Amino acid sequence: MLSRKQLHVKFLDEEEATLLAAAYLQLESIKKTKRPRKRSIWVRNWLQRRVFYGQYEKLLAELIAEDVRGFSNYTRISPELFRELL
Repeated sequence: MLSRKQLHVKFLDEEEATLLAAAYLQLESIKKTKRPRKRSIWVRNWLQRRVFYGQYEKLLAELIAEDVRGFSNYTRISPELFRELL
């Protein structure tokens, strides 16, 4: 038979284990119910219109007029050199 002291220690160990298990389950439920943050994505206007116009027709002409830096970044050449190549 267990002594009173051994019984007390065993009870505390079981109680601690129960509390730890409850805390773990609580944290897991918080993780599951936490909503993921909506992320915003910045897209240039001309990239959104690419679906409607295609890449090489009206879109490039609009891009040269609207966003020279974006055009240079997209094509990796300046608008002047692009016109010269055409």
